[in-house]
Amino acid sequence: MISRSYTPKDDVVALNLAISYFAKNMFYESMFFYEKYLKYAQNKESTKYKSIQKNVAESKKSAQEYFISAQANERRKDIPLAEKNYLLALKKYPISNEYLLNLANLLFASKNYSQAV
Repeated sequence: MISRSYTPKDDVVALNLAISYFAKNMFYESMFFYEKYLKYAQNKESTKYKSIQKNVAESKKSAQEYFISAQANERRKDIPLAEKNYLLALKKYPISNEYLLNLANLLFASKNYSQAV
């Protein structure tokens, strides 16, 4: 996967990659490069920067809400709803290792080994 092996320190490259991946519905890669853009952007006061920063923050917040719901569902032993909420959290913020690990653990504990991998 390119996002794991290549880390651009040029904000324009990161933004172009993020936009391109988003257009191809490759949300993991897109979010990865949006985060890189936010980190390396030269002009953190621009309207474009603030808009992207706001959208990424909203995605993270929404994902965190789904994640918290998933954990609560898991504690209540509502496994199907917990799985659904973990997947929704990952859809909103696909680069979270914590969300992915919790989903994999849930699937493994449910003996759904093929999906847990």
